[in-house]
Amino acid sequence: MVWIVTGGCKKEGVYPVITITAPTQGKVYNFGDTIRVRVLVDKADEGVVPSILRGATPVTFPYEIFDHTGNEYILYFFYTNKYLDGGKYDIRITAFNGENQFSGFRSIVLQEFPKQYRGLGILSGSGSKRVLSRVDSAGRVNSVDINGDHSFVACSGAFDQIVAAPYKSGNLTAFNFKELNQEYSLTNPQAPGLQKFHNVYSFGKEVYALLEDSRILSLGSEGGLAYSFSLQDPFIAYHADQVSEGKMVVGTKEGTTNLWRLLVINSTNGFIEKQAFIRSEIRGLSYAGNGHTFVIYALEDQSVVADFNHQTGQVTELFFLDQELANDIVVRKGVGHIATDQKVYMFDPSRAGMPSERFSFGAGSLAFDDVNNQIYMSSGNLVYRAGLSGGGNVYVTGTVDPVVDIAVMYNK
Repeated sequence: MVWIVTGGCKKEGVYPVITITAPTQGKVYNFGDTIRVRVLVDKADEGVVPSILRGATPVTFPYEIFDHTGNEYILYFFYTNKYLDGGKYDIRITAFNGENQFSGFRSIVLQEFPKQYRGLGILSGSGSKRVLSRVDSAGRVNSVDINGDHSFVACSGAFDQIVAAPYKSGNLTAFNFKELNQEYSLTNPQAPGLQKFHNVYSFGKEVYALLEDSRILSLGSEGGLAYSFSLQDPFIAYHADQVSEGKMVVGTKEGTTNLWRLLVINSTNGFIEKQAFIRSEIRGLSYAGNGHTFVIYALEDQSVVADFNHQTGQVTELFFLDQELANDIVVRKGVGHIATDQKVYMFDPSRAGMPSERFSFGAGSLAFDDVNNQIYMSSGNLVYRAGLSGGGNVYVTGTVDPVVDIAVMYNK
């Protein structure tokens, strides 16, 4: 089938004729495939412009015009983007003849690149010495020493890197995930001990570093800035989670005060879309979907869990944990987990009520593997995993010194 669509003509006259002979209508392609397109073009003398559409929206797709003989064009599109959604796409070939243009279309189907769990990044140590470890999906462990008080770790499937950020001593450093070879190291932008990193995250294709001076940096694979922005004064970000592409929720503090807020922001320019006050120090947050972020914060000798409704801006306190220090929170796929210095709890984010004790040991950091529906927990110098909704804990690995932070690694 060949579709001929008019568009953008300057005046009535002669129009190009486009015949797409390959690929066949609805042909299916997988990640890594080369999409070969054969086109016959008549009544055109200004070449062709190829593109691929998702609905009416052009998609960035590398291509090459491989051959042009007479009225025949051979083109190659290269399916190399791991992040494209699966489904129907349209090849569009547009030709010109100086007066008018026509476009021919051919539908294809792209199979989504499957997301896979690759392992875990673990940061451990004390003082000014740290050890960065990775545990791959087969349980094999590799480690490297780092100088500095590194306190935050993120795993980037897009860059195949583990990124470790210091608090205020040392450089933000990225390592190849498999071999842990150093790939870049960013010198502290301020004098040693002054510039603080507050966290580092990997959301999809982006790696973000949160700084004391209110900046949020998006880092490239070689450590260069993809872009950066500063939050509106006086907000300084300490925690973050992705809401959707181009949007994140951040837990912030107002300068040197003890005033805390949750902000929903544009993650390319920092524009604040919604905000809400939080009564005390935010210790962790997790976006649960459907416009709700769950936050845990320390209030005197209690840990408080609350629900932030993005649409209304309202914060509803759900429950209190007495005499326990909040460390982390993860809410995924309708199940919530809380880590305190004494226990790990599980709760239902869709209803009010106290959480149930999941494990009787305290945990410092939580991470979720959304491929296998596993929750990872660090407790002292040990790392465990467990099913999201139930079951016992399974030993993953141990470290010499206490675990500081953990992060899950995927293949994209």
